[in-house]
Amino acid sequence: MFKSFNRLSIIAALAVATLAADAVAQSRPAVPPTLGPVITQPGNGASTESLSGKPTPQWVVGWNYMHLAKCNMYESGGYAYLNMYPLEGGILWTNDSNFIHLLAPACQTGNWIGFYMYDFAHDWSQILTYDYY
Repeated sequence: MFKSFNRLSIIAALAVATLAADAVAQSRPAVPPTLGPVITQPGNGASTESLSGKPTPQWVVGWNYMHLAKCNMYESGGYAYLNMYPLEGGILWTNDSNFIHLLAPACQTGNWIGFYMYDFAHDWSQILTYDYY
């Protein structure tokens, strides 16, 4: 009886040690740094800022067209943003989940898109995506 009690004690101690090791291994990873400019106004917007030194686009009120070269997502102020970097220069962003879902495939393929800018502050409200580039 004493031998079986020792065996059960050892098995119980090993089980507790294993569970404790698993709990330590599943701790939360560190929060990654923000990978984009901090935008103070939620919504859809654009900038003619050039990150590559290329000439900046001359966007107009109305439809503007471009190829998406790359995109990134980040969170700021409780909003998830999609930043889009066209081959033609400039930056577009949105925190609207409908636009994010529409634009994400175009970011991956570099497809041709159009966006409707409705004021001189570079705010936009509509997107067209095309299946070619």
